[in-house]
Amino acid sequence: MKIFLPRRPVGLDPLAGLSLPLLCGMGILAGFFGASGAILFREAFTWLNRLFYGVNLEFSASATQALDWWWPPLVLGLGGLGVGLIVRFVLPEGRTQGVAEVIEAAVSKTGRMPLRDSLLVAVGSIGSLGIGASVGREGPVVHLAAGLAGKLSEWLGANAAASRVILGCMVASAVAVSFNATLAGTFFALELVVRRYAFSAFAPVAIAASIGTLLGHFVYGDDPAFSIPSDWYVAHYSELPAFFFLGIMAAALATAFMWCIFRFRSLFLMTHLPRWTWPGLAGLILGLAADWRPEVLGVGYEATSEVLAGDYSLFVVIQILVLKMLVTALCLAAGFVGGVFSPAVVLGAMMGAAFGMASALAMPFAITDDGAYALVGMGAVAGVVLGAPVSTIVMVVELTGGFSITLAVAIGVVVASVATQQMGVMSFFQSLMEARRLQGQPTLRHREPTQKDRPSR
Repeated sequence: MKIFLPRRPVGLDPLAGLSLPLLCGMGILAGFFGASGAILFREAFTWLNRLFYGVNLEFSASATQALDWWWPPLVLGLGGLGVGLIVRFVLPEGRTQGVAEVIEAAVSKTGRMPLRDSLLVAVGSIGSLGIGASVGREGPVVHLAAGLAGKLSEWLGANAAASRVILGCMVASAVAVSFNATLAGTFFALELVVRRYAFSAFAPVAIAASIGTLLGHFVYGDDPAFSIPSDWYVAHYSELPAFFFLGIMAAALATAFMWCIFRFRSLFLMTHLPRWTWPGLAGLILGLAADWRPEVLGVGYEATSEVLAGDYSLFVVIQILVLKMLVTALCLAAGFVGGVFSPAVVLGAMMGAAFGMASALAMPFAITDDGAYALVGMGAVAGVVLGAPVSTIVMVVELTGGFSITLAVAIGVVVASVATQQMGVMSFFQSLMEARRLQGQPTLRHREPTQKDRPSR
């Protein structure tokens, strides 16, 4: 079926020759399918959470303390072996895939990704999140949306430019329904996938994100992902330098987090163990860590909600920060299928809260809430890891409803992003794409290919 009748592009906009009503109608269709796929994906791994742990780990991980101490290590160890077998023998190219592959598909000649690959990645991610691996759910959701977009583009007979917009619409819808955030889904797709803000692309993507949010409200309600007090605000402009310094710390934490992932990957390679055994070993270690701090299980949104509400002491915050960073890096390096956004949000929130608590001890006259610093920290760390500062600012503010603290969030995210760029540090997705381009191990820093990197003729 081919309903696209593209005319000759006008000017610099490759979509200028297409009918805007047609593009918007495409956004409605893509929004429905993208959101439906994301909802089914989320329900699938939540069902496994309840099967293995009796609760939804996303917001109730601490309830697993009532289980026998040996249960989490057993589930994660054996489940990790199962995930390892899926990754090694079922997934395309025998490796995990996520947002980096979607970005590559967006800049390819066709702008499409095979649906079969996305479905297989979704199966691996459902298994990883279902048993409680410390990974995020946004990467596989975006990958699944990309596969659905490829099939829809093929069915509609879309050209390359229209296929990229369909891809952006699907991604926007999936992100919007996952985080109950219309603007965040829109800007995430435009900044990372479509990479253009012309109205011909913005309109269908925004419509798709709106459709996703509406479906999400129907299934999950219209409350924001995290609840914060409505009276948060920057107490005084004299505190702005503190948010500037917090951005510098966020850049350092994000860099350390990504470095740990790649370093653990190198250590796994040095063991010479079969790759399918790596997730089982990482799962066993995570299970033992969860016996101490169960908040490290799953995506970690319970811990984020608690720290935003100010329910943790400084000592507990530091414990969760260090442990969550290590076990998440271990899980991602071992080959559990998942994303990095949710863990980055947790780490940023913990670091921001710790910074706020320490600042309050040093400057008791400061009256901005500790949770506000946590909000700035989660945006700054996530912005560096994703390499998408604009959509991260929008996403964090919309996830929490903290519009009164937008200035502080923007300062933290921009400072963190500028600091890492000045150091030559790439985002997580850029590092993975660069590694594939050079066919080597991921590195955080830009480098030019050497003669050794170039394939021989």
